[in-house]
Amino acid sequence: MTDRSAKLRAHHSKRYCKATRLVHGLDEAGRVELLRWVEQNSTRDKSTGCRIWHGGVNGAYGHPFGWFRDDSYRPYRLLWALLRGPLRGRDMYRHGLDRQGKPCPPVCIELGHARPLGDWADNTNDQVADGTHVQARKVACPRGHEYHQTPRQRVCVVCNTAYKRGYREGVRLGRSRAACVEMGRIERDLTSSR
Repeated sequence: MTDRSAKLRAHHSKRYCKATRLVHGLDEAGRVELLRWVEQNSTRDKSTGCRIWHGGVNGAYGHPFGWFRDDSYRPYRLLWALLRGPLRGRDMYRHGLDRQGKPCPPVCIELGHARPLGDWADNTNDQVADGTHVQARKVACPRGHEYHQTPRQRVCVVCNTAYKRGYREGVRLGRSRAACVEMGRIERDLTSSR
């Protein structure tokens, strides 16, 4: 890493996120307005203790967002910046577990259920550990073979072996229909030889 890129990375990691900049610029009346806005758009689930967001939901994963003072924000980032302190630009809010020990839904904005701030890797590791990661739910490859778990990844042994065997035989396996037919031939050869 060059000296210049190290300086740039250090500069960008010190920058505060949009929510922190907003909260830092609010006076006391603005902070009360922000808390009322959160209170109006959420309710507490008595069984889990989660504060469920009823405002907008953004993206395929159902993360909450809302409009406050003509800009969109994630309410849990605003609450964190208001009640716990500033968030740097790369800090990630990490959802935790509810009172019952189950993973909180993405619409939970209860700070008491949050884990300490982390980065993207920490958040992904939390999802895998909780069983909420999209890839963690998959038990078979697209061809229907069961995955084999290694310490670092899950692999389909049948497809992987077929790919390597085809590569040794000089067959280039891509995503075309002819490659799928060739992959099927190699798979049949592998299963019949066992």
